[in-house]
Amino acid sequence: MNTKEKIAEIAFQLFTQNGYKATSIAQLVTNSGLSKGAFYHHFKSKQAVYEYVIDCYFLSYYRDFDWVLFEKLTLDEFKDEITNMYIEFISQIKILTQNNPSKYFILFFEAYNNMTDFKNVVQTFYKTFKEVLSKKHRAGKKTTVEVGEKEAMNMITKFEGLFFWFALFPEEDIHQYLNN
Repeated sequence: MNTKEKIAEIAFQLFTQNGYKATSIAQLVTNSGLSKGAFYHHFKSKQAVYEYVIDCYFLSYYRDFDWVLFEKLTLDEFKDEITNMYIEFISQIKILTQNNPSKYFILFFEAYNNMTDFKNVVQTFYKTFKEVLSKKHRAGKKTTVEVGEKEAMNMITKFEGLFFWFALFPEEDIHQYLNN
């Protein structure tokens, strides 16, 4: 891990613990173990660190998602891949937040409300998710657009609802619900 990534990891921890506004440059510098000059060599401001953290821990996931691969899958294969993706994602969030995933949601929604680009990328991701899944339902089950969209939303809300449940009850094993 290079110095910039180390700072980002520490900043992520501080932002999830304290929030962006309550995290100071002094805390970022102290916790990184770098001099102030070395810190500023990598980031010109707290906002720059925040934007980099949001990009690394949130936006890169949404931007780099391989829709072309998922569009080639059957409906059942798509469901299996999405299930595996959520299981892996939840495991990563547990580690990143030291088993306090509600902090991840706090940082997510803070960025969602304060960064226009973040909001646009997330909305585009979920619109595409709904569209791809709806097409899969229509093709696999020969249904109408309305039924396909309803089925897509049912699946998306199941996964996202379970993710929210995990944030509330991190000690509970939700894998059993994801695999149904």
